[in-house]
Amino acid sequence: LKSPSGFSIQATYAGDPLLTDMSSVFYGCESLTSLDLNSFQTKSVTDMSSLFEGCASLESLNISSFNTAKVENMSNMFKGCSSMEEIPFPIHFVTDNVSNMSGMFESCSSIKALDLSLFAIASTTALKDMFKNTSSLKAITLGSDTGRSAVTEDIFSGIASNGVLTYPDGCDYSAWLSADFGLGKYGWTSSTVAAAAGHPMVDLGLSVKWATTDLGSSSPFVSGDKYSWGETAVFTSYGNYSYSDEVDVLPASADAAAVNWGNGWRMPTSDEMNELLNNCDWELVTVTESYNRTYYWKVSGRGEHSSNHIYLPSSDGFVFYYWSSTGSTSTHSSGLYGYGTMPLRSAVLYRETPYNIRAVHE
Repeated sequence: LKSPSGFSIQATYAGDPLLTDMSSVFYGCESLTSLDLNSFQTKSVTDMSSLFEGCASLESLNISSFNTAKVENMSNMFKGCSSMEEIPFPIHFVTDNVSNMSGMFESCSSIKALDLSLFAIASTTALKDMFKNTSSLKAITLGSDTGRSAVTEDIFSGIASNGVLTYPDGCDYSAWLSADFGLGKYGWTSSTVAAAAGHPMVDLGLSVKWATTDLGSSSPFVSGDKYSWGETAVFTSYGNYSYSDEVDVLPASADAAAVNWGNGWRMPTSDEMNELLNNCDWELVTVTESYNRTYYWKVSGRGEHSSNHIYLPSSDGFVFYYWSSTGSTSTHSSGLYGYGTMPLRSAVLYRETPYNIRAVHE
């Protein structure tokens, strides 16, 4: 693995679903140029520290099947991957339980941009040297769940000068941009993407803009909380449903998006849902992990908005249910329904049954 000539690895083994430790698996494979780990199962892994550390010749990496939901340690994970120009983080690459990211991208000297918008860094306790010596890095994108109250040490030493930090409008990243320990010390500036109350929105060329995540989720690829129609608290059990008003459209006081997110967010009407169905391009995305498949719909705008998109994740891997704010009868209201590979369609749904909500904004 340390031979002077470059080589590639395509792993066909699905891996052990009980595997918990992947630390240093490819440590020091300095001649490895291409690595395809698409078949690996990682849903039980807790330690990925130094997983690719020292893979100095690695240019192509496929980790599209990685599920990092249980990972706690990502320190030095990509340290010294000096030939990689990008890191293709997959759908299930989440960091909610990660406490240690120290040195994660240290000496990744060819990377020009990092999209960390799915990362949850707020509770991470160790960030030392996270971006050290990333001398080509000129752009970092953060999401609404990556803030820290303070950056107390220089985690950016050796980063490229005069880059741009992008994050949702309304989020506070002043600590990241500070002139003492933050990117401001290296001449970086900030840019914001359209958002309200820290929740990003996407312009698909429709009459309203659509949130990038479900209500109650921090990731576009994770199904959010479920609500009965007209209830603003997360569903807990049947038998407690109390909303009985027969209305054409839910008032703001009974609109879960308006109550929980505020700042102009609300549930979409059935007309706005039909607009999404009929005036956008829909692509089914399938993620296979061992023998399990999870489905997502990628919804893209058309024309000048064709590069803009949102994802709608399934519940339980294959079922899609979303509420609209439009009423139907005293017991039923309008929404969207889909199953597996079946395209989503308008449906009349029983009010008490809990479903997901994707908010919209004017």
